[in-house]
Amino acid sequence: MLTARAWTLLGVGIALTGSGILLGYTDITRLGLLLLLLLGVTAVFARRASGDLRITRTVQPISIGRGQRATVTVIATNPAARRTGVSRVREQVDSRLGESQEFVLPAIGAHDAERLQYVVQGTVRGAHRLGPASRVIEDPFGLTRRRRTDERVDELIVLPTVTPLGPAQPPGAGIGSEGEIPQMVALHGDEDVSIRAYHQGDDLRKVHWKTTAHRGELMVRQEDRPSRRSALVLLDGRSNGHRGPSGQDSFEWAVSCAASVVVRLAELHYSVHLATAETLADASVDAPGEPGEQLRRLATATTCDSETFRRLRLRAREAVRAGAIVVAILTDVEDRVDDIAAMRQPGASGLAFILDTGTFVDPGAAPSAGAQLLRAALAGAGWRVCVVRSTTSVLEAWQEVSRRSLIRVGAL
Repeated sequence: MLTARAWTLLGVGIALTGSGILLGYTDITRLGLLLLLLLGVTAVFARRASGDLRITRTVQPISIGRGQRATVTVIATNPAARRTGVSRVREQVDSRLGESQEFVLPAIGAHDAERLQYVVQGTVRGAHRLGPASRVIEDPFGLTRRRRTDERVDELIVLPTVTPLGPAQPPGAGIGSEGEIPQMVALHGDEDVSIRAYHQGDDLRKVHWKTTAHRGELMVRQEDRPSRRSALVLLDGRSNGHRGPSGQDSFEWAVSCAASVVVRLAELHYSVHLATAETLADASVDAPGEPGEQLRRLATATTCDSETFRRLRLRAREAVRAGAIVVAILTDVEDRVDDIAAMRQPGASGLAFILDTGTFVDPGAAPSAGAQLLRAALAGAGWRVCVVRSTTSVLEAWQEVSRRSLIRVGAL
């Protein structure tokens, strides 16, 4: 498109050409035509010099923790056989990562490339957009301006804050397991359950001679197959239950707690199920996941309504029927406490963090009646419970529910 200078030049050229023709002044007419010719030639050459650049973007690393930085590299490649002109590049950046970036991109030779770099800092949990990149090309006279936008958009994940929870671990492993359950060697009868035929390469020291003599073929003892203890982390994301200023509200504390517990349970070799509104939507509550993937899910976790949380509780109860331990991060809203209490299976432990959400608005607020009632109900059902105020750290809360002194009748 033409710039303001070009429109002015076009107007002057037309005026001079018209005046020269009307008044019969040949020199004025020639000057007007020269200005118009200059404008046309500049427009043609500016179009040819703009070129088509291919913009790609790499982010290192692709996910960061809150407060950490990532390096973004923008690579502009010229696939054409002619040189491009100088241009200005504006890289759109999510405002939560920082300001949009502007660069002067030098002329790029045929089949050559130019690299531009900038750094962003993650201050807010979530998935943040990087791009698109727009390029503005002007001719040396400032008469034409051409804008091109590369629609490619990349994403940077800012993970929730993960607090190291130290050596403390949840008491009671529970009876739940993921995958194969170990089979023990039978001592009285039913030898076929744990004894199988010999396969080439089996250790001869494991030959079961009694069964071999009885069957007339070589039999070996079946090795125990590995199993993993299982756990479920339930995140109460009800929007009517969380309070506090943005970024420091009770929901952010809950997400950070869930992330820290997921990492700690993975360190203890638990097979971890994550129950949030997002995992309910894609039915992944039933399947354990890797810590990295679950942290990325928590990075994009959002609040939900009460009906979604009700369906999440039902799905979570199905996932722990085998006896997995349950870690629940709850608000102080009293809503079907019996549903949550019943999630802890006999022989398995239940750990609950109850958020006193009023303290996230006013740190000096009196203890919430709802939090105390919920604490009493869950403790009576054999849960280990910690009421969390805004000043309570995730580490302090974890150490509280891990203390042996919290053992009650029916609890582990």
